[in-house]
Amino acid sequence: MTTLELANRALRILGEPKLSSFADNGSVSAVINDLFEQTFNLMLKEEDWYWARKRAELVEDTLLTHYSEWEYVFDLPTDLLQIRSVTNQIKEEIPYEVEQGHLFTNFPAFTDADGNNYPRMLYTAKVLDSGSVEPDLLSGYAETMTPEFEKAFAARLALEACMTVTKDRQMMQDVRGEYFLSLQRAAQLNAIAQPGFGTRDYDDWSDPVEGGGWRSNAGW
Repeated sequence: MTTLELANRALRILGEPKLSSFADNGSVSAVINDLFEQTFNLMLKEEDWYWARKRAELVEDTLLTHYSEWEYVFDLPTDLLQIRSVTNQIKEEIPYEVEQGHLFTNFPAFTDADGNNYPRMLYTAKVLDSGSVEPDLLSGYAETMTPEFEKAFAARLALEACMTVTKDRQMMQDVRGEYFLSLQRAAQLNAIAQPGFGTRDYDDWSDPVEGGGWRSNAGW
């Protein structure tokens, strides 16, 4: 689905008219523009969606001056949103720490006989900041997102926008229920696609956080 289709799906949940474009004048368009990108990135970060994974060979930064217990420093991918694992040449996960926009570890850079570089990172890539919702904002994910995720994201976007757009607390509760049902289904199918991958507990959920967003009692 396109960004506009996802936005209009969220607005349909709220009983609001469709947008013809993100450039439409009006408060609803402004709210969706403000929430779309950050909400998408939040959902990417909160769950290890298999279709949002990327891999990178980390490049050592030998020029950075640092004063830590770690011996080696590596640059992070520019589109990094959430690290899932960092491994060495024998595919073991290695200890690391992220600080000052770099990855610190005691494992040195290594190139094997086939020219493969290590350490390697498995991570979730973010939707890069664009300042506004453009048609190609999701170009990296438009062909890989699952229908179940699209449904869950539309419900999450509707949930985030609900009080600002509708001022209806009962609708907010209804949309919250719809969001968690669709999220649970999306996460279950995501787990099926990844043997050994567990699902989170979506039953424990609390009230909205002051200033926007939501707080989970389940610790995520």
